[in-house]
Amino acid sequence: KIQRKAANTIALNSLFGLMTLAQSCEADVVIGECAVVMGRILLQLASDGATSPVEDTNRVMETAMKRLLFILMKAISCRTRKDTDDEDDEDDIESTNQALRLPPVCTGTTLWMIGEWLSELSESQFALTKIDASTKAKLRLEVVRVLAACFSEMEVE
Repeated sequence: KIQRKAANTIALNSLFGLMTLAQSCEADVVIGECAVVMGRILLQLASDGATSPVEDTNRVMETAMKRLLFILMKAISCRTRKDTDDEDDEDDIESTNQALRLPPVCTGTTLWMIGEWLSELSESQFALTKIDASTKAKLRLEVVRVLAACFSEMEVE
């Protein structure tokens, strides 16, 4: 039990480091890989929490889920520019759109994690972060709305 507690502390510290890296890095691939590894750590902590609660006094897991939601929303935000007469003006895309270009596998993994977190099922593994039902409903609708808006623009692997 002492070793499990020490391992959970190491996992929480690693999770915090990955959040910091994802927040400060500008490389989309690095942010995507951080999101995938953060998801794996959260999944491991959630499975450990089923047997004995993980002591997360600094709410690192909750902050990580919020960071994953932020990364996901930036990744699936619509990448199309508004109709303009000047087809050669590529700078408009960069200045008006801050979407991340994550590899499809990173976007898929993050979308699954957020879907589990926002699930209505109380026995979800990601019930480790508590948010009220109305906030969950609003977040679910917003994620689906943004995802539907750019679904045809997403890359296929």
